[in-house]
Amino acid sequence: MMKTKSQMPDFKLLDLSYMKQISRNDFAYERAVIKVFIQTIPENLKELNNALQLKSYIDLHRIFHHMKSSLSVMGLDKKLNRFFEEDQLGKIDIQQLKEDIDFINAVCTKAVDEAKQYLKVIC
Repeated sequence: MMKTKSQMPDFKLLDLSYMKQISRNDFAYERAVIKVFIQTIPENLKELNNALQLKSYIDLHRIFHHMKSSLSVMGLDKKLNRFFEEDQLGKIDIQQLKEDIDFINAVCTKAVDEAKQYLKVIC
């Protein structure tokens, strides 16, 4: 059962306006999108950390590219787009890249928590 607006979580990171626009209030669609986000982003973060440890820029690029659409649908693109600029990936030193990925990990982990809260509301 859908909760009232006053019962909706107060998001610090997520901006679900785009998802709501494309879902046209289809809560089954929203649940499906959010479940995929909750499942895939932690997996992507693990892959990202592994690729960083291996200094595999090709894998980092692939993972970044894969994450972009999920992050965009959940409204995180404005907060994280600068980290996903493909032409910058090979130009960043490893320490800066580690700091960037630490930031991405922190934002995405909190965003997954917010998505879980929203999922509870729309179920």
